[in-house]
Amino acid sequence: MAPRSIPIEPDAETARQWVVDELAKDAYDATGRSWLQRFLDWVASLFDGVGEATGNLGFAGVPGAVVAILLAVLLVALIVFIVWGPMRASRRRKASHAVFEDDVRDSKAMRSAAERAAARGDWTLAVIERFRGIVRDVEQAGWVAVFPGMTAYEFVTQAGERVPALTSELDWAGDLFDRIRYGHDAGSRAHYERMVALDSATASARVVGATA
Repeated sequence: MAPRSIPIEPDAETARQWVVDELAKDAYDATGRSWLQRFLDWVASLFDGVGEATGNLGFAGVPGAVVAILLAVLLVALIVFIVWGPMRASRRRKASHAVFEDDVRDSKAMRSAAERAAARGDWTLAVIERFRGIVRDVEQAGWVAVFPGMTAYEFVTQAGERVPALTSELDWAGDLFDRIRYGHDAGSRAHYERMVALDSATASARVVGATA
């Protein structure tokens, strides 16, 4: 039986092309399996072959099995980058909700509305209003230019660039705002208290590129 020809160590471009080719297929095949299920089967078949090909090989004293594991880790890292990196950002950007529609209130009015909602236990509205107050306050401070129709994702992305120390909290706040606005989540006391803490943090933040 002729030996199978299997690329043992695909270079970065070859590995990337494998992933792109697989992802380019239709979302489902005739059996109804999703592209992810088919892709995982494809990866498994690759490493079945790699395991056979590298079983008796070693590189600088490294057993073939270890080489196969390292290749698997590298390919999985590439998959994660492609699927959960730019693709995830693109999906979130398209799904993000506009912060303001025809709302012309200033940040003080929005904070007051948030406090009134919190006082009566309407945590969902309280969280939404507090987030809007943060956005308006940042706009009034002049370190993010808020434009009509600006989404929560667009705001937290720009704000995070100006205040890197708050990137994680801003990202959380924007994601929560979107989940609530699309009906996928409801506000809670814990959410509101965390949003209030972020409000205070942005008010005293050191802004990258700000003049004294």
